[in-house]
Amino acid sequence: MESSVRWAVNFGNWQPIRSEWLLAGRCIQPEEKARISRFVYKKDAKAAMVIGRLMLRKLINEYLKIEYSQVRLDRTEKGKPFLVNELPAGSSSLNFNLSHNGKYVVLAGEPKFQVGIDVMRANSLGGKTVASFFHTMARQFTRDEWTSILNPGEEMQQLSRFYRFWCLKESYVKAVGVGIGFNIQRLNFAIKSEKIEKGSTKCDTRLAIDEKETSDWIFEETMLDDCHCIAVALGKNPDDDIKVFSKHKPQDFKLLNFSDLVINSSPWQPEDESFWTDFCDRDETPK
Repeated sequence: MESSVRWAVNFGNWQPIRSEWLLAGRCIQPEEKARISRFVYKKDAKAAMVIGRLMLRKLINEYLKIEYSQVRLDRTEKGKPFLVNELPAGSSSLNFNLSHNGKYVVLAGEPKFQVGIDVMRANSLGGKTVASFFHTMARQFTRDEWTSILNPGEEMQQLSRFYRFWCLKESYVKAVGVGIGFNIQRLNFAIKSEKIEKGSTKCDTRLAIDEKETSDWIFEETMLDDCHCIAVALGKNPDDDIKVFSKHKPQDFKLLNFSDLVINSSPWQPEDESFWTDFCDRDETPK
């Protein structure tokens, strides 16, 4: 893998037909398929498992040249997916991370740097006021961050800024793998670009950890559409040249569909009709 990878799938618009769902079930590991079958709603099954796993298999097959049916994935105790296979001789390392929210699953892959990704949809709050929502989340952000979030503007603008900061914090936490228990108030993000246009990527947000600004992290920020924001955290390794790291060029996100995900697949599990009928019996989302 020589370059960065940025992929996105709009699973919210994907309504699988029988042949697609059965093919997906034949292309993943039995334990993955079993986990999918335990999801209550179609949306969760599509997003968290099938699409995410197929994206990883596509990435590993294309960039590490591991035979599709031979790819073996597992999860850490904290639920982070990792590759079990040994890297083929001569291949470079591969760091990757996924996230899903709203209608999208997103993936970031890097040959060298630490990487974490988060996507959030700026949703209405279902009757809850923005003020009360912010009150419950008060401890998640620093004073400076709240000042930025609460800049004058309509409530939806403030909510969009809130989710932008949330993505930034989550992308860092996922990149370093610290998980629950990490005090995210140790992180203070300073946003330079007030607005990010759809299809553009900004890399000028700065991070301070424990009140000390760091040059060891770059944050790519993107809007997939009018309401889905993405943050990709890239961390410099101790032996990386800071000049090379600082000149990193962001990659645009490539929107994939189901056909893209399975284009090089080699189904290796038997077809299971019950996998389809069980899926059909579920509601898309909670009623």
